[in-house]
Amino acid sequence: VTVNSPAAQAGLQKGDMLTSINNTPINSAADLRNRIALSVPKTQVILEYYRNGIKTTKSVTLGTL
Repeated sequence: VTVNSPAAQAGLQKGDMLTSINNTPINSAADLRNRIALSVPKTQVILEYYRNGIKTTKSVTLGTL
């Protein structure tokens, strides 16, 4: 998670393991990049991730690339 990035501003932290975006599984870093690149900036998406073994779901607004 890059400092001041949309992910950081959404509260994501280093070590968080993203598992899905809008209920679509994320299987790799490349898969994550592709899903974000294909998404419309400034729209909300639902992220599912694990932090310290605890599953969390959060709505975030995508930034621009």
